[in-house]
Amino acid sequence: MKANTVKKMAVVLAAGVLCFSLAACGSTKNSASADSKQSESTGEAGVQIATPFKAYDSLEEAEKAAGFKISIPDAPSDYSTVTYNVFEDDKMLEVIYTNADGKEAYRIRKVAGSDDISGDSTDYSENNSADLNGNTVTMKGNDGKVFVATWTAEGYAYAVDIDMDGQGMDAEAVTTLISSIN
Repeated sequence: MKANTVKKMAVVLAAGVLCFSLAACGSTKNSASADSKQSESTGEAGVQIATPFKAYDSLEEAEKAAGFKISIPDAPSDYSTVTYNVFEDDKMLEVIYTNADGKEAYRIRKVAGSDDISGDSTDYSENNSADLNGNTVTMKGNDGKVFVATWTAEGYAYAVDIDMDGQGMDAEAVTTLISSIN
């Protein structure tokens, strides 16, 4: 009789654990769906990482969150969507220009300090420096095209990561672009 009672209790306990597990799986799935709206894919199937940036509806709101202002150029033709982000831990302001297909023209970043904030660790074949408005600008790229430009000015670090549908930009166009950023 005692062994029978123990078996019944074990079955009831196992059923309870199973029900709890199913309920937990269901709520995890819903939570993961909600979290994926604020995540970026790592490229691995099913793996998501949270984005450290907070999006803002306007440049003014992003500037307020970052604690400084930035002058930016108008969007290039065919890249009319502009996204304003702030990396809240470091107060880095990021402006991204994309087209209707979500392809990126370039992203501009600014933060207090002097570190390279481009986020681009590509080993480019060309690495040139130019003096622009009294600041040394480092431009990196391949085959005469610039894909990354970094510089510091007045206590701030700047970076422009250029895609332009994988084509980059020539140095003269990058210099014109940088001249409109402050």
